[in-house]
Formats: sequence, structure tokens, C-alpha cells
Amino acid sequence: MFLNPLDAFGLRPGRADTLGLIGIFAAPFLHGNAQHLIGNTIGYVPLASLTILKAPGQFNKNFWIISVLTGAAVWVMGQPGSIHVGASGTIYGFFGFCLLSAVFRLDFPNLVCAVLTWIVFQDLIGGMSPTLASQGISWEGHLFGFLSGAIAGYLDSISQQKQQEISH
Repeated sequence: MFLNPLDAFGLRPGRADTLGLIGIFAAPFLHGNAQHLIGNTIGYVPLASLTILKAPGQFNKNFWIISVLTGAAVWVMGQPGSIHVGASGTIYGFFGFCLLSAVFRLDFPNLVCAVLTWIVFQDLIGGMSPTLASQGISWEGHLFGFLSGAIAGYLDSISQQKQQEISH
């Protein structure tokens, strides 16, 4: 397999030693094989680009909020004994950010971005369900990624609102 030896650094729910906790930070950068990496890249690039457009200069902050919150939630609530690798939790976080930040910032550009995101990526919804996600796919990472993206979108809207108040 492509990067399979690095699976040892993947996210391991409930494992409280260093190896178990490092996965919270490392999992988005690890992939099981080339097909996994390519599949994640296809979703990552457009959704990361939309996240950058929606919150210029805030991408790194939003990436880490989404990735760490997702990893922590999967670590707490994921299936014990499983190993989670890949950027799909972060991808679902960008999906949640692009959709739900429009709810927190009701302006035309954000609403257009949310509608476009929904039209192109609505198929992601099934990946957040334990009954609809493919076997061996981390539906927990997808669900918690989406929710983490919503939190990042909310925090970004508060930050934008404060910046607007300061500039007025």
C-alpha cells in the first residue's frame, strides 16, 4: 500500500497514549493508498478553494479548527479499535463551513456559495450516516467534520462581524 505503514499514526478512538492522541493531528495527512489520496484530493481542492474565498486570510485557522475538532470528536466517540486516516473529515468540514456559514452571515456572496456548494457536493450527505456510508469509511469523521465546519463557520461569522464593527 502507498502510505499504509503510517497508519500507525492514524486516529485511534479512545486510546489515551501518545500514539493514540497524535492521530488527532496527523490523520488528515495520512492516507491508506494512492486511490484514497486521489479521492480526497478531488474533494479537498474545490472545497478548500471555496473556504479560502469565503474567508480570505483565515484558511489556516479554519483548517485547524475543523481538523482538530473533528479529530477530537472522533477520538472521543469513534468506534474503539478502529483506525481513522485521511482528509475526508476536513473535507466534510469545508462542506459544512461553506453551507452553514451562509446561515450565520446572510449576505448574497455567502448564499451563492452555499447554493453552489449544495448543487455540486450534496452527495456527501450520505457519507455522514452509519447506514449509508460505505463499509470501512469513517462516517464518524464525516459527521463530526461537517459539524466542526459549522462551528468554524459560526466563529468566522463572529470574527467578520467584529471586524466590521471596528472598521465603522
